[in-house]
Amino acid sequence: MLNKRKRKKPNYDLKAKAIESGMLNTNIFLNKELRRHYATGNIDAYTETLKKMSNLSIDPLWDEADKLRRAGSGRYNRGKKRIKQMEVLEKNIKGSWLIFITITFTNKQLETTNITTRRKYIQRYLNKIAIDYYLNIDFGEKKEREHYHGVVLLKNKINFYDWRKIAKVEKQPYKKINTVTSPNESSPHFTKYNHDEKSASKISQYCNKLNNKAIINTRKQNRCLTKRLTQEVKDLLKKFDI
Repeated sequence: MLNKRKRKKPNYDLKAKAIESGMLNTNIFLNKELRRHYATGNIDAYTETLKKMSNLSIDPLWDEADKLRRAGSGRYNRGKKRIKQMEVLEKNIKGSWLIFITITFTNKQLETTNITTRRKYIQRYLNKIAIDYYLNIDFGEKKEREHYHGVVLLKNKINFYDWRKIAKVEKQPYKKINTVTSPNESSPHFTKYNHDEKSASKISQYCNKLNNKAIINTRKQNRCLTKRLTQEVKDLLKKFDI
């Protein structure tokens, strides 16, 4: 019987350092430059960029940055596709409502539950009221307060009375709602999603950045929250080849 190779456990401390040091941004920039020079046939610039990348590759952070870039690219594409699917579903499911949402927690919730439990609470609630959703965790700039951002396709328009606060609905697709939330109020700030051709790309890119930010804050993997689609929804998406 062949021995299975053990998969190396990800080093999230090293990943966090690759992000904080700027190595990830450098990796992304040089890879873009490499593709650009290749596309334009600029051999000298292409060779020079390869040399820079080769010199950086001796740093352990470069390898982690490369893994993060590749993972981020896949996550971005999956997120964009998921949001595009929700755009199609909203247009074809009567009564559905697509919104960009920010979910916050009360002081009591943060003190008496852990990050995993709060994640489960959100999924449990959204599974009841939503056809699909795509969210990621975020942490405040000043106090590192945990919250979530993302897109939710509701089964129908609802009032969030059970969240104790209703945010004002704006026309902009993915801008912050200018509403101050009390630390004692758990609230979804939401804005109606605008079917702009770039909205899916921008939101997916934004959620992708949140993932890297979360690695710094938690030193662990933080997958985007999504819903397991029903067969009925899958069949509907097949009709539109998406």
